Amino acid sequence: MNYEALKLLVNSLVANFKCTNCTGSVTEKDINLLAIEWQKIVLDIKCPNCDKKTLIKSEVVSVDLTKMNLSQEQISMLKNKIEITNAAKIMTSQTNINDKIIVDLNRDLKKENLNVSDLFDA
Repeated sequence: MNYEALKLLVNSLVANFKCTNCTGSVTEKDINLLAIEWQKIVLDIKCPNCDKKTLIKSEVVSVDLTKMNLSQEQISMLKNKIEITNAAKIMTSQTNINDKIIVDLNRDLKKENLNVSDLFDA
């Protein structure tokens, strides 16, 4: 799973997750990485209000848009949106990924009690 997909997943959980026990919300510090490999991730969420734990399994999959019976106009709109989003990310990116960042990330992912905020804090 790439960093951007992980960050999107965590942001989505922080914005939308509600505890099934007390309907409490969570922050990045309440989300722990249990496993991560290629396109799969397992997260453990501990509700800060009632301490109930929730296990989240997620996988990034690719979608073949040609099999979705989209019109040419819809496909063009999607392509444009992706290009605009990617261009904005490139324009705002201040750090290039290098070997040291990858080694540090690998080391951090192997920690026993890794919190997702450990990955995203500057």
